[in-house]
Amino acid sequence: MIRMSVLTVAMCGIGIFGTPQARTQQLTREEAENLKHLLQPKFAVAETVESVGFVAEHCTGLHVNEEGIIAELADVGVEVDDDVINSPEWKLWEDRGRMNSTIGYSKDPAAFCERMWRWLGPEHNPPSVKHTLLTKD
Repeated sequence: MIRMSVLTVAMCGIGIFGTPQARTQQLTREEAENLKHLLQPKFAVAETVESVGFVAEHCTGLHVNEEGIIAELADVGVEVDDDVINSPEWKLWEDRGRMNSTIGYSKDPAAFCERMWRWLGPEHNPPSVKHTLLTKD
């Protein structure tokens, strides 16, 4: 049985683990330790922020709430001009946000937009998102 996480597939695809190939075992302790920093909240915010951008581009009437984005970033210690935003790790999580949004939108655009509005709009359910990240016309 081949066991692979989405993160492992993505990392193989971008060359973090070398050439793309199926892994037939779990990560070694060393590999897991090397990836632990990717689980920091600041990188998870990268995925959410990218999803917000996707929603604003594809869902009519929904817009990015820049003040909310800045506040969400600040909560995890990231400033808009922070170097971490240009790091490969940040880009990896941005790509994950775009990929997940693309998949969700392609299945049912209207349901996706409504789901994202409930999750990221003013009636959001903390603690996953602390600030309103989307506004509506």
